Amino acid sequence: MKYIFYKTEYKYIYLSEFFRDFARALGETFGAVMLYKAGLPVYLILLIYGVRFFITGVITPLFITISEKLVLQIAY
Repeated sequence: MKYIFYKTEYKYIYLSEFFRDFARALGETFGAVMLYKAGLPVYLILLIYGVRFFITGVITPLFITISEKLVLQIAY
């Protein structure tokens, strides 16, 4: 089993995933700072992030419910 996890290709895959996630986290963290430095007021930045998180919070459970129903229809 060790030979699978220590292959060079897998190391590159793990590293690329790590750095991609790290870059996204930096982008998310400094996104608000960049908007503020661009001249947007704080209330507008909060509104943008609030709408974004609201949409994500509403749509994600909705898609989970729809996909469960589709899988059950396809399976049976």
